[in-house]
Amino acid sequence: VPDATYWLGRAYAAKGDRHNAKKVFVGFQHDYVLHHKFSNSLYELAIIEHELKEDKRATLLLKSMIKKFPNHNSIIQAKALIKTIQADQVTKDVTKPESKTKLETTVTK
Repeated sequence: VPDATYWLGRAYAAKGDRHNAKKVFVGFQHDYVLHHKFSNSLYELAIIEHELKEDKRATLLLKSMIKKFPNHNSIIQAKALIKTIQADQVTKDVTKPESKTKLETTVTK
């Protein structure tokens, strides 16, 4: 059952059904903490959270994965996704209207 649950989450994600994929992966992580696909499920859920604009949750999942599974084969991808999320956040901060006002005020002084 754990393998089928994990792959059901992957199938939902591949289909673009992020909300059901998220539910399945959250349930998988709750029920199968010791399963060999647990670390993969953290990464998969982080991708989904990022796609759902839940970047804080995505980052927490990725950092948890890196800490708990430092030798996992997806660590490079996990670190790259963290950098992407951080870069996206910087871009969002700079393009906010209040940020532009702060920048303009700073530049004109």
